[in-house]
Amino acid sequence: MTNDDTTNPSEVERPLDRRLLLRGGAVLAGAAGVTVIGAAMGASKAEAADGQFMVVGQPNTGESSTIITVGLFSGSESAALILENASGPALRLTPTGDGYNGGLQSGEIASTSDGLEIGVGQGDNTDTTWLATGLDLDQIPFTIALDPSRLVDTRIPEGRGGIMTTSVDAFDSSFRLKAGAWMDVGVVPAFIYGVDAAFLNITAVSPVRAGHITAYPPGDRPTTSTLNFIAGQNTANGAFIRTDIAPEEPKWFVVRIHTNAVTHVLVDLTGVTVRGLSGVSNSKLGSAGQRSSAKTDRMKRTISR
Repeated sequence: MTNDDTTNPSEVERPLDRRLLLRGGAVLAGAAGVTVIGAAMGASKAEAADGQFMVVGQPNTGESSTIITVGLFSGSESAALILENASGPALRLTPTGDGYNGGLQSGEIASTSDGLEIGVGQGDNTDTTWLATGLDLDQIPFTIALDPSRLVDTRIPEGRGGIMTTSVDAFDSSFRLKAGAWMDVGVVPAFIYGVDAAFLNITAVSPVRAGHITAYPPGDRPTTSTLNFIAGQNTANGAFIRTDIAPEEPKWFVVRIHTNAVTHVLVDLTGVTVRGLSGVSNSKLGSAGQRSSAKTDRMKRTISR
């Protein structure tokens, strides 16, 4: 493949080797073992008429329908490469080898085991970054604000259904959480969503003495407090807490609530941060905004049950 009409056949088979193919002010960048631009599908090759080389910027006159255009006219600021391919060979990137070092020039693309990388910037201010896909965008966490929903109220039997698991002998005879005890509060079933964190409102009700509550993901308890209270006074505080799945109950994303003084506890949910598309039907369809909207609607329906 070359970009002019005068071609030395001995040069055609050599790799691009980081050459820039220039035509009409547009740039087609390639690198041996990094970005290999070829029209190939199976054993087929894009060819011109018998005995002639395919010229970049000109229609392919062979039997395939592949057309490659580099620059639409002299001085064009249009895209560097346009590929029209109704039924002919495909444009493919050869995977990088062990020697790939990531140093791409602006416009170069590399196929790596972790995905596509692309060189961006101008002049000396170039950098290598990732070419994001729809799957990448779906994994970006986003926040869903919810109408307040009560997860736990230890004062009443129906309010204790959201308690997934507890430490040993966690409650007294009035179902107040004991000093030094903890309970795991279920936020959302684990098979539905990847929930990174939850916005909670936590209330200590009628504590027997001054103390504090700590909310945290299952595991080692931090030394900081989430809510400080005094004896006999109801005290509430908002918190943004990372969630996790506890080994004691792997079916739920939970937040662990620990107290150092006997008290009733209320836990209300006001929002979550979510990533991933598990549990959403037709998750690959529609725009990123439409898929986010579908996740939001599904989450709201799940919480409202």
